[in-house]
Amino acid sequence: MWLGDYLQASMFLCILAALHFAVVQLCLLVEGGRKSKIAGLIKAKPIMERLYKQSRREGVTLKTLLSRYSAVPVGDGDRPRAGGETVVQVESVGAPSRAGKGNKLMKSAPAAVAQDIKEADLTFILYAAKIFSMFDKDESGLLSVAEVRKALRLFNVYMCGYDAAAVMCMFLRDEGNSTPVNEMDVSMRFSDFTFMLMRMPDYALARRSFRNPFMRLNAKWHELSPSVAADVIARWMFPELVAGMMFVFELASRLHWY
Repeated sequence: MWLGDYLQASMFLCILAALHFAVVQLCLLVEGGRKSKIAGLIKAKPIMERLYKQSRREGVTLKTLLSRYSAVPVGDGDRPRAGGETVVQVESVGAPSRAGKGNKLMKSAPAAVAQDIKEADLTFILYAAKIFSMFDKDESGLLSVAEVRKALRLFNVYMCGYDAAAVMCMFLRDEGNSTPVNEMDVSMRFSDFTFMLMRMPDYALARRSFRNPFMRLNAKWHELSPSVAADVIARWMFPELVAGMMFVFELASRLHWY
């Protein structure tokens, strides 16, 4: 009976180890997808710089510019051909696209065609807009430090609130804006948030040092990705579980519980 219980406990530890591996691999898959999002944003940096400067020059929000460059319905000026079909020339493909009578067609916005901005260039920027709106629950058009920190996690960027506030303030000052003395009071618009995402590698070393060991430990914990956090927890817990199992069975043998 003693040997059976020992094997059962050992099997339980093996199952925990397998679950730990599965959780870490799942987290790595999620993080890989998030990492590709910010990589796509960085790739779209030239287009974003143009839009960012244009929004500041015209005094409009980046969301307004994005809507300006979105696809628009085909106008009434496109005359239908015989047989009830409408032909729209697609410049990027060089071939006509046909639709039956009564079906609506879309085409590139004139502003996008004029400035040679493709919808593919805006894909990751529109995704950033979706994430921004997800955390802008009060629809104020601004994200607080806590909201920005949570949004950054969806782009595989992990940091504590103090570090997030420091990065936000650094970026805003680099762009010629003023920031509050208490960095935790800073907030950020969508255009600044998106452009900051593209420049995150420039602020990778912007980390605060804390004298308080608990705050230092808390900052280090928030810098961990989910996969690393799960691995750290398992690495600390598994030896204790093995030692606890050995202690229990050793004590049971000495006290003749079996």
